[in-house]
Amino acid sequence: MSPGWAGSKRGTGAGRLTAKGVHVRVLSITTGADPAGISGSLVQAFRDTDITLRSAVRLTSWLDYPHDLPWSAVEKHYRNADVVHLHQSMRAWRKFGSKPFVLHHHGTKYRNHHEAFNAAVAENGGVAVVSTLDLLDYGDNLTWCPTPVNIPHLETYRAPVNADRLRIGHAPTNRSIKDTDAFLAACARLNVEPVLIERKKWRDCLAIKGTVDIYYDQVQLGYGSNAIEAWAMGIPVIAGASGATMRTYRDTFARIPFVQASAGTIADAIRTLMDPDTREEWAVRGKNHAHRWHSGAETVTRLTAIYRGLV
Repeated sequence: MSPGWAGSKRGTGAGRLTAKGVHVRVLSITTGADPAGISGSLVQAFRDTDITLRSAVRLTSWLDYPHDLPWSAVEKHYRNADVVHLHQSMRAWRKFGSKPFVLHHHGTKYRNHHEAFNAAVAENGGVAVVSTLDLLDYGDNLTWCPTPVNIPHLETYRAPVNADRLRIGHAPTNRSIKDTDAFLAACARLNVEPVLIERKKWRDCLAIKGTVDIYYDQVQLGYGSNAIEAWAMGIPVIAGASGATMRTYRDTFARIPFVQASAGTIADAIRTLMDPDTREEWAVRGKNHAHRWHSGAETVTRLTAIYRGLV
C-alpha cells in the first residue's frame, strides 16, 4: 500500500463498511496545470469526510496553486485508488490503466472538443462533471459540481483601501472572452480605477483582490472562480451570461448573486454599485451564495454519491 494512504482512515479498504457506508479512496489527477486550483481545493473540501481524496498535478503554472502530492508519487497512488477523478484529459487513465473514473470539464477545452469527450466517457463507463453551469449545454448526463473554496482562508485577505476613486478588480486572462476592453472603456468613462490582476502567483492575486471595492468577472460565460473568491471576501461582483445560462441560474439559485451586465452595460452596472449601501447589499448576497454553493458541502455531497456509485 502506498504511504500516502497510510493511517487509520486511509488504510480502510474500499470494500469495508464505515458508519456512513463504503469508504472510497479517490485520486484527483491533472496531467496539465491545475485549472483554477480546483483539484487542490477538492482535497480541502473532503478533508473531514468519509472519502479519502488526494490530488496530483503534473505541471505548476505561474499561479502556483498549493499542491497535495508530488507527481513522482502519482503511479503508486493511482494503483491504490478506487476511483480516479480526471481533470480535462483521460491521458492518465490511458497511461496508468483502467479504473472507475470521473472526468471533470472546466471550460474552453471541453467547449471545443465536447463531442469527443462525451463519446470517451460513454464508451468507457465514466461519469462526467462540469465546474460551471454553462457547460451543461454541451452534453447529456452531466452533473454540475460547484467549485469549492476555503472561505475562512479567503476572508483573511480582505483589506479595503480608502482611495479617492472607486477601485474595480479584474483578471484579464482572456481579454476577448472577458470583454476586458469594454470594461476598461467603462472605467475611463466613469473615472473609476481598474485594478488588473494578472501574471502573479495565486496568493498575490488574492492579496490584490482583497483591496478592491468591486470585482468585474466576465459577461459572456457566467461567473467563475475569481467571482467566488471575491464573494468569499465580501466584495460585490459584476458578471453576465447568455440568456440560456441566465435561465439556468434562475432555475438553480434563489437569487442571482451578481449585478448582471453585458459588454454594453458594464458602466451601468458600475453606476449601480457606486452607492456604498448598494455595494454592501450585493456583497452580502454574494457571500451568502458562496457559503451555500461554494463552501465545499454541496460539491462533497454530489461527488460522494458519484464516487460510491462507481465503486
